Amino acid sequence: MAERDRLLIERTLAGDRNAFGHLVERYTPLVRGVIWEALRRPDEVEDLAQEVFTRAYEQLSRLRRFDRFPGWLCRIATNAVIDHQRRRQQREAEAATRNPRSALHLRRPDEVLEEDEATRLLWEALDHLEPVSRQIVVLHYFEQCSQRQIARFLDRSLPMVKWRLFEAKIRLHDELFEKLGREAQTRFASRRQLRDKVIAVLPVPLLLHPRPGRWMASRMRRGAWLLGTATALGVGGVAYLAWQDRTDEVSLVSREALRQQQAAVQGEPWVTWTPLQPRPGQMVRLTAAGLTGTESEPPVLHYLTDPWYPVDHVVPMHREDTLWVARLTVPAAAVALFLYPGPPGEGPYPLNQRAYLTTRRYLDRYRQVLLVHDDAGRPLPGAIHAEARMAKRLDHPAEEVLAYTDRELALHPDYLQAYADRWTALLELGRRSPAALAQVRSEQEALQGRYPDRPEVLWWSAQVPTGWQDSLFRELSRRYPQFEKADDAAFRITQGYPHESRVPAATASLAEFVRAFPDSRYLDEAYRLWLAELSRTAPDQAAKLADDLIERSQAVPSRSAAESGQSISISTPGGSLPEAYAYSLRFALLLREGKVTEALGLARRLIASGLRDPGPYLHLGQRLAGEKVAPVIPGDSSACPNDLGLAIQVLEAALPWATPEHLLQLPGYSTYFDMPAHVRTEMRQFYLDQALGQRQSLLLALARCHQTRGDDRAAGRCLEESAAVRSRILASPLQDDPTFFLLGQTNERLGRWEAAERAYLQAVAQDFSHRGAEAGLRRLHRQRYGHLKLLAPLLQTCYPQAPEFALQDSLGRSVKRSDYRGKVLLLWYDSFEETPVPTLERLKAWAEAHREAGLEVLHLRRSPEPRPSPLRLALDDD
Repeated sequence: MAERDRLLIERTLAGDRNAFGHLVERYTPLVRGVIWEALRRPDEVEDLAQEVFTRAYEQLSRLRRFDRFPGWLCRIATNAVIDHQRRRQQREAEAATRNPRSALHLRRPDEVLEEDEATRLLWEALDHLEPVSRQIVVLHYFEQCSQRQIARFLDRSLPMVKWRLFEAKIRLHDELFEKLGREAQTRFASRRQLRDKVIAVLPVPLLLHPRPGRWMASRMRRGAWLLGTATALGVGGVAYLAWQDRTDEVSLVSREALRQQQAAVQGEPWVTWTPLQPRPGQMVRLTAAGLTGTESEPPVLHYLTDPWYPVDHVVPMHREDTLWVARLTVPAAAVALFLYPGPPGEGPYPLNQRAYLTTRRYLDRYRQVLLVHDDAGRPLPGAIHAEARMAKRLDHPAEEVLAYTDRELALHPDYLQAYADRWTALLELGRRSPAALAQVRSEQEALQGRYPDRPEVLWWSAQVPTGWQDSLFRELSRRYPQFEKADDAAFRITQGYPHESRVPAATASLAEFVRAFPDSRYLDEAYRLWLAELSRTAPDQAAKLADDLIERSQAVPSRSAAESGQSISISTPGGSLPEAYAYSLRFALLLREGKVTEALGLARRLIASGLRDPGPYLHLGQRLAGEKVAPVIPGDSSACPNDLGLAIQVLEAALPWATPEHLLQLPGYSTYFDMPAHVRTEMRQFYLDQALGQRQSLLLALARCHQTRGDDRAAGRCLEESAAVRSRILASPLQDDPTFFLLGQTNERLGRWEAAERAYLQAVAQDFSHRGAEAGLRRLHRQRYGHLKLLAPLLQTCYPQAPEFALQDSLGRSVKRSDYRGKVLLLWYDSFEETPVPTLERLKAWAEAHREAGLEVLHLRRSPEPRPSPLRLALDDD
């Protein structure tokens, strides 16, 4: 097949237009399928197919690999469909300005498809056959499948298929078979007619362009992923006839057969299931071929139900004849199952929410989707939208997301969540141009006109990154104060004011929120932000509010029940609770006013308060110890008197509250209760690590105070506990951890040389290289042995074995690893497409500082075309 395509393409490039006509005739079903699936309007398919082949003819000289002609042609068809949809949506948007309700009218397949008399009679005759016989007849005569293929598709024996076909021929009337033959001839004639139309409009001189260079090869590599999507769209488009009659079992079998053919062509194991339209709670039989395994070590079937919060379920399979079979009950709450047949012993996969690259690599394997249906035979609301969410999770093109959302809305126009993803995809496709924004605005207004009394319309409209979200949030909180998301909308309004503007509206908005939503989970965060804004614009009012909150903390020392699940930033310097932050802010205001005595008195008051948030204890203790800390008031540089004794008292007063048991009850540490169970477990571990890190910070600050006072034994006790806490943290902290280095220094001064050596080695192993710890090891070995011969083997055990990996520059060219041999590389990876400016400045400073020592700092990030990054590295984050 590929060799024949190559010959036809070469003849076409030589000027033979009839050769291209043969290509048109061969690939007409595929192109029509792509167009049919997307448009679902028979009156537009023929003209657009002609346009696709015309484009292909004009661009044929740009095709570098002739064996990839089918995927290349599908890509042209997909782009042509997108262009056509854009033009149609623009016309609809213009019409929506005159009649907003018209923009929401989505034509369903049964509104645009009409059966002719012959086809109607044919289906009526086929309905008299048994289901199995009807399936075999349709596959053999409609889809031109061989008997052996049908036997493999339907998991039947070959003799049974032959007998069913023979029996069907006897039962069906000869006249119907003649009509069936005429229908096939009509299809063949339509291909001929399209071929003649295309050849008639082709330009006489074929515009031969120069062969693509390296830049074209790079573009083709970046577009290779479109092959699978285009093929899937083609197969799905041809199979879309199943939508004409959703209860038609023959059409369902035809669609399933095409999907199986596609999987077989791609060399992937395919999965079939019965019944074809499973209901919630129904037992499903799934079969797969092409898998390796034995009875003792069978293959497994992976499935997940939620692509956004995925959890991998594994079902073992058993052999039946030549197929592997699994049975599972469709979960009652599931709308779709994403399937992947895997080898024996594989999984379940650790689909971690924070491990972006690894999770995406795993999710890319779930390429087959079982949609759950209702009693009427339609996919459940949200089923097709789940495919859109999977496409977004895998960073697939916006065109694919848009296609899924449009299919969802064609079936379920009131599934409002899909509109948000549709509008986001439209903005991405239109690069947020004024025309794209106008289209989204028009559709949002039309949707509000269609559902004038549903607050969910405003909510999902406000989730799209446009320039008018604040107005939507305001309208939502004003019109529907009892809506469950009303406080969320009101709080987001308060976030719309830039902090640097110093406008009074920000503080007024926060004050209004506190008054209107006294039971909101954002209440504590609103108080804290209110304090921060007042400290910039009205310090006197900030001091008064801080005093009120401090008094409240004395009157109500514990509010654990009300705080559970509250949303607040736990990384804010000075404390999470508003009264805790009030202590830190009031302390800073007193120092800025020169009231040192009152500030020290406030610190002593904090010690006696019994406040459960360790944030202000750590902040005040570090300032009293002379350490540099992040200011609670931006730009504040007020001097604080050094008082080590008071600092130690403040820090020690926080230790009873800086435990996971207490910290996990504070706001911000328990905001994950509305998530799925498996995500709650994962997030609880994350916040447990944060709580342990909070205690470790207190212990380190206390140890530094003791070291400054010369009490190495007390410092050693704090550092040993800090090391024990560090061993309980599963996720590596982002900030530098000096615990082991300081412990090595303390033990060295106390004469505990073996303990000091162990601590120094742990510091080296933790950071992979620590200059201070290595210098300490050299001092120890000179003092103990008088030489450094034993040091090199010890250090060698601390350095990990470098893995093998390939490096490429931003143009995709290979980079010689020999250029970096013998050098230590610091690889900084960002999972964001836009790296913050402070991070770039810090990386630049590191590079300049280490370049003199022969070290290299390489910055890597997720963006496919990293502008500030010198290299692009394909790496996993597991």
